[in-house]
Parts: sequence; structure tokens; C-alpha cells
Amino acid sequence: MRAIDQSYQDFATFLSKVPAQPESKPMREFLRKIENYQLIAVLERDNYTVKFLPYNYPGGTIKGAGAKYSVNKCTFRIEGIQGRAPLE
Repeated sequence: MRAIDQSYQDFATFLSKVPAQPESKPMREFLRKIENYQLIAVLERDNYTVKFLPYNYPGGTIKGAGAKYSVNKCTFRIEGIQGRAPLE
């Protein structure tokens, strides 16, 4: 659970720094809210992999959003992050 919490807190902090989006960009506004992501956690040999994938967006297809965290299973430190594309 600590690996999930570490990843969740980091991703939530990242999303909180994305400025609010105008009504003309509803998909970006959708992507800046953590409740619009599903979380998948897998224990691997030396680490946990925690992924945040956006739920289906009713107004179109989302490609390339979300993030993937690698968290050390002993120290629970985040050792790598993939994704987290800017949402400006």
C-alpha cells in the first residue's frame, strides 16, 4: 500500500499544478483530475509498478496520458517515472 500511496501523492501533486483549462479544452480539464484515472499496481521482482491510466473520455480517444511509476519494494522510494506529459 505504501508504494501506491507514494505514487498517488506524486501524481496528484503533478496534476494539481496543471492550470485550470478553458471550456474550449474539456479533455484537458478531464485529464487534470485524478479521479478520472484508474490505478493498476503490480508487484514485480524488485519493485512495484504503479500505473495511472485515464478512464474512457466520453468526447473522444485519449492517447499518451497517465503515468507509470517504479517504486522500490524495500524502501518504497520512487525510482522511475514514465509519462506525466505536460497538460498545459
